Amino acid sequence: MALKGILLTLKESRIWYKFLEYIFVPIYKLFWEYIINFYGKLLYFFWFFKKRDSFDFKDDFTLKILKDYRSKEIATEIFSYLGQNNSEIIKNYENKIKNLNMQNKINKHGDFKISLNDSLSEDIKKKLLDFALSEKNLSTVSKYLKVFPVLRSISVDLNIVVDSKVERGSMLWHKDDFGFKSLDLFVTLCNLDDTNGPLFYVKKKNPIGVFFKLKNIIQNPTPGERNKVTIDDFKKYFSEDQIDSLRGESGTSLFIDPYNTYHRGGYCKSKSRLMLRIVYQTPDSVRIKHSDEIFLNTISLGEKYNNSYFNYTLFKNKNIFKINEGLLSIYRMLHYKK
Repeated sequence: MALKGILLTLKESRIWYKFLEYIFVPIYKLFWEYIINFYGKLLYFFWFFKKRDSFDFKDDFTLKILKDYRSKEIATEIFSYLGQNNSEIIKNYENKIKNLNMQNKINKHGDFKISLNDSLSEDIKKKLLDFALSEKNLSTVSKYLKVFPVLRSISVDLNIVVDSKVERGSMLWHKDDFGFKSLDLFVTLCNLDDTNGPLFYVKKKNPIGVFFKLKNIIQNPTPGERNKVTIDDFKKYFSEDQIDSLRGESGTSLFIDPYNTYHRGGYCKSKSRLMLRIVYQTPDSVRIKHSDEIFLNTISLGEKYNNSYFNYTLFKNKNIFKINEGLLSIYRMLHYKK
């Protein structure tokens, strides 16, 4: 017990933080890129033999895109297909969530969200896949990850207003605890403001990434609350000027690393929210589930996706070392806790 107490004290010290920042993390990044994700690194080098168009991250974790014609086009396409918030499709899904809540078939902290993928046509799915696999998106993600990515999922999600409920579950501050690096692209499919669940995130980059965790989390959590930090407690660590949000007209986009960046969102006060989420990962993530399970069984890919890059990003399922859970355990063991 004495040794455990010493280790806990060490993990909360500045010495441990500096050790992670200047010694462990730089070495581990090289190991992660060149050993764990060796094939993804090769594809990364081959991909950038040719000059590629990409968004400029400036070595940060988040990138908000206010005006991009591709995001605007795909948002308009989906929104036109689904109709406005009072359309029959949206109403049917809102009723479906409410019925599931009444039947206790979703946990009490996830009672506000549902995927609309089942209602998408083959044509819409093809356009979504083309958008997710566009050169600019893949190049942006690759430049951030420093390896070629795996496309885990594409999802059009609906968040609804749930009466007499406050922020809960993913509406509270958290990091997604599934791996070392990832990148998600969020695209607003409706105008997004304070009434329908903006996505909040910390702007400031933390140099130790996944190894930084707040210790003031919800104690004895129920499903959906694990490693969540309440909004009031989070204010003790980060001021308002360190936090930004995704809001704006339909088509406004955000790239964010949910493994490394504290974020929260989806609290609809008076209107529903429609959001496109595209998840890019690497095979060492513990949540590696591919878009083929969601889209590829229902559409024809065609010849343009028949090459090494797309075979990897669409179908690479596991890291060759099969140490995903072990790596996650190491990350948790080495956390610096503030």
